[in-house]
Amino acid sequence: MRDQLLQSARAAEAVPGAASDTGLSHGIGFPRHYDLLLLILTRGRERAYREDVLDLAGVAPDHHVLDIGCGTGTQAIAAWRRSQPEGDNEPSNVAADQTAS
Repeated sequence: MRDQLLQSARAAEAVPGAASDTGLSHGIGFPRHYDLLLLILTRGRERAYREDVLDLAGVAPDHHVLDIGCGTGTQAIAAWRRSQPEGDNEPSNVAADQTAS
């Protein structure tokens, strides 16, 4: 499977505009259910997990955070809350329909 994905990615690089045909740039197909699934898989420790990630990244008040591949944006929201009052957050994702507006 990994080899097939790599082969598809290489083919997409060789042909301009073909990336959308490979399915690699579509992101998560079920964003509304993703957060619920993560909550179940982490056994209710999702918030603690996100806080641990922010601790490891060293996010503190007044920091500016760039979150590339933010998915549904829940980690980006947690980073924004922690970086306040003067901090800023810029979430970015390949599939714009996954992030809440």
